[in-house]
Amino acid sequence: MKENICYLVGAGERCALPPIGENDLLIAVDGGLSLCLAEGKAPHLLVGDLDSLAEALPPDIPLVRFPVKKDETDTYLAYLEGVKRGYTRFAIYGGLGGRADHTVANLQLLYRIAKEGKRAALIGANAKMIAFSDGEVTLNTLAGQALGVFSLSEISEGVSIEGAAYPLENGTLKNDFPLGVSNTALGSSVTVSVKRGVLLLVLSS
Repeated sequence: MKENICYLVGAGERCALPPIGENDLLIAVDGGLSLCLAEGKAPHLLVGDLDSLAEALPPDIPLVRFPVKKDETDTYLAYLEGVKRGYTRFAIYGGLGGRADHTVANLQLLYRIAKEGKRAALIGANAKMIAFSDGEVTLNTLAGQALGVFSLSEISEGVSIEGAAYPLENGTLKNDFPLGVSNTALGSSVTVSVKRGVLLLVLSS
């Protein structure tokens, strides 16, 4: 059964949006409204302080507005709106390639989402990043596709990698040494699992 996805679309790097399922939720994050409309997709919700919105506010899109001076990023606040609506799987588009500080903030958000037991992906034009904890993820890949496996938590234990040029079985990764960089897929899928900790998978196009 397909898991329902909450899509968060920011104002960073432009990339194609996927088909939105009937039970999925599409949230435009501030200036991410431009990407949604350019792709012909009307968001179910617009969230943010509207400091980077180029268009006039559409009258038919519900708005959750926040002040410009706040501690949280607009993407984080949009994530909370998805949580309120019961979503546990999140995909962030337009979250890479813009301001460097926002890219780092989005990586931190991936970590938080994974720590809370949910699944999150940060998707750009040339890379897909997935964060998860205490479980297993199978990636659809192409032979020779570049793959990185990193620990976001201080230590990730019981890490296994199957279907890659450099396999691993019940290994340990740490967040201060990039042991999992520059791996490659051998075929159409790679499976990565972790028994304890939070992993970040980086699949390059």
